[in-house]
Amino acid sequence: MSLSVLERERKFASAWVPIGIKGTPLDAAHVKEMQAKHADLQEKARQRVLEATGGAVTNPKSNTEVPPFLAAAGYDLPLSAKTGKPGAAKGVLEPLAAAGDQLCKDILEYRQHDTARGLLLNPWAELCDRGDSRIRSNIMSIEARTGRTSSRDFNMQQVSRQGGMRACITSESDDHCIISADFNSVEIRVGAALSGDLQMQYLIAELDARTDCFNSMMSLAKNDEEKAAAKSWYEGQKREFDFHWRTAIACYGPEAVKENRYNAKRVNFAKMFGSGKRSCSKLVGIPESEVSKAFDAFSSVAPQYEAWDREMRNYVHNGGRSYELYSGRVAWMDPTAEHGAGNTAIQGTARELAVDATLNWLDGKWAYATLLIVHDELVAFNIPREQAEDATRYLIECMECEVRGVKIRAESNKPSREWQDAS
Repeated sequence: MSLSVLERERKFASAWVPIGIKGTPLDAAHVKEMQAKHADLQEKARQRVLEATGGAVTNPKSNTEVPPFLAAAGYDLPLSAKTGKPGAAKGVLEPLAAAGDQLCKDILEYRQHDTARGLLLNPWAELCDRGDSRIRSNIMSIEARTGRTSSRDFNMQQVSRQGGMRACITSESDDHCIISADFNSVEIRVGAALSGDLQMQYLIAELDARTDCFNSMMSLAKNDEEKAAAKSWYEGQKREFDFHWRTAIACYGPEAVKENRYNAKRVNFAKMFGSGKRSCSKLVGIPESEVSKAFDAFSSVAPQYEAWDREMRNYVHNGGRSYELYSGRVAWMDPTAEHGAGNTAIQGTARELAVDATLNWLDGKWAYATLLIVHDELVAFNIPREQAEDATRYLIECMECEVRGVKIRAESNKPSREWQDAS
């Protein structure tokens, strides 16, 4: 018997109560280790900035030191519309750092470590020293217009997916594990499904087939040489069938490298989310002329998506205000942002996939586990170690499905006492 929209929402919201009340433990020793590591790296970055600027910049975060020095050194910095003074925010420095400017790299690295300490590690250390050494999060299950979940007090979406920060968050004991899985390229898959773009669907299906083949090759590989050969083959297949590689090659040519693919990926998502060329240029940190080429590349790879996106914009332009999702829930369009209409439909649908996966999990034998949702990742805490592999397979089963004939797939991380970096 299918649930009503209201029943779905109530059950989905109830899944996140334990992480908000009970929470999960922090590893105090690892928190202190990470504090020391980031403090050391931050100070080393500060010293490099100090030396490179001849002592002029003592605080790489300072708006009174960094912009005036860079402007005097000949950097082309944008002027604030409010103050008329040059700015050196992250979005300004990132393109320069990507182009090889070492000073900008060091300033950004200093700020990155400062943020990690101030936003995450220092509050966690306080919880370990003065609290109960447990981290909690209140999950807002339908706060955004699209219905995407958000996280508060503590915002778990701020925890870096790489770099070992997640390992500060643990399960209850050595006898229990944390398991997790991410939806694989869910916006691309949902966009291909809703738009009916046959080229996008073809690329998805072909890459899925080659991914399955690669996984089989790796499981059968007898030595490192065979594993290396399998990886080399798969990298070549991804250049042919991965959507972001395809647009990168269409934009940058057959000699495109991983950095080009990274830029193409960011441009692809910006375009899907309704960004214009100028705003995309600022967001990604590449010249507008390059963004224009990437937009053209996207259009050549996914023409039907382009047409569908125009239809969605016209729908809102002509007064359309709602979009009914397959679950029956309605996503409401922003009449002041018709450029985001397609994205609202995509994000709303992706959200319903997360609801389905969660409800499937709650119907299984591990429903007692404390759950967390972070973007497109589902995390289950306190799974008995001897059951972790089976629970992980079940989590994947809960997440994988089809939308209008397009497969929705998920990828798991290795079960561990600590919350693992994303694979």
